[in-house]
Amino acid sequence: VEMQQMLSKDGYSQMTQLSSSKPIDLSQQVSLRPDPPSAGRAPITRAVLIGINYVGQPGSLDGCHNDVRRMRELIEAYGFDVSSNGLRELVDDGGSIPPTKANIWAALKWLIKDAMPGDSLFLHFSGHGGQVPDLNGDEESGFDQTMVPVDFKAAGSILDDDILAEVVKPLPHGVRMFCVMDCCHSGTIMDLPYTITVDPSTGKSLAAGEMASLTRNQTFANKGKKRDVQIAGVNIEGVSPLEEQSCLFQCCGCDE
Repeated sequence: VEMQQMLSKDGYSQMTQLSSSKPIDLSQQVSLRPDPPSAGRAPITRAVLIGINYVGQPGSLDGCHNDVRRMRELIEAYGFDVSSNGLRELVDDGGSIPPTKANIWAALKWLIKDAMPGDSLFLHFSGHGGQVPDLNGDEESGFDQTMVPVDFKAAGSILDDDILAEVVKPLPHGVRMFCVMDCCHSGTIMDLPYTITVDPSTGKSLAAGEMASLTRNQTFANKGKKRDVQIAGVNIEGVSPLEEQSCLFQCCGCDE
């Protein structure tokens, strides 16, 4: 709600959106802070931060590199490991891992590898988002949403169907994953089943404590089937039911 108020104050028309893999109590505060260690294996944190300015290309952006730096400061303040053991940064600044399609998929595979209950994962993408025609009928808008890597002209974009199938669904029960997508057309980029868009009406209801939960996407049963068969060697077996995951996602509307 506060983010929506800030956007409106500065004259922006975008509407923030919150999505989740399972019902959440909107009256309860959500924290990024990892669970405290318990008996056995201590929980770990991992984060992937992606910032693409598309340097030297038409439609270049200005602030995405800064977004990565700010997100690193944020997650470190919440107890995430920002050493090389717990953090991958993909930035087109000439000195970091290039945010190509192959490198992004490799980073996403690293993010979820060997994740166990109690672990906390964080994914941030700042760059361009896009849309492509929906070929399997699981989108009401008729379009799938995409993340646009730096080499999209040669390699293509990353589809929401593939993110759900390869990143979200394989997560074991008890793993928490928080995602922030700062790009156009990102409203349903992870195809999660519960969602809310903070427009003026819902914003007032949320601020007044009148909304208890998110609305379920009634077409979700058809989601989660891969479309892109060239995913840089990513091959994850043992997909578990999404209802058992705990993945949060905050973004702009799917038509913005």
